[in-house]
Amino acid sequence: MDAELARVFDVCHGCRRCVNLCEAFPTLFDLIDESDTMEVDGVDPAAYGKVVEHCFLCDLCAETKCPYLPPHEWRIDFPHLMLRAKAARFKEQRPRWRDRLITSTDSVFRTLSAPGVRQLANG
Repeated sequence: MDAELARVFDVCHGCRRCVNLCEAFPTLFDLIDESDTMEVDGVDPAAYGKVVEHCFLCDLCAETKCPYLPPHEWRIDFPHLMLRAKAARFKEQRPRWRDRLITSTDSVFRTLSAPGVRQLANG
């Protein structure tokens, strides 16, 4: 996973068209710019999680800006890579309570639609 993240981050670093779309890109570019080499190889792979965490999977980078989407030979698909990285992180370590809550939409909506809760929410 780290090798693919580094490859995609390197292409994004060279392009930087998505810098204003979400916090993932300024986070990535700050990590690179503050590294000793000012290249992706100077960023500790342990810090890649900061970029992944700031991506909200909105697809704006892919839908509006990225010139390297498939069928381009570089095949950059930032949103799907972030989704894979998030899934790998959830599999490797216990997710935070906040993240479990946000991703448990069935449970949340079932609770919020319960008669007592519904009346409280609607006044």
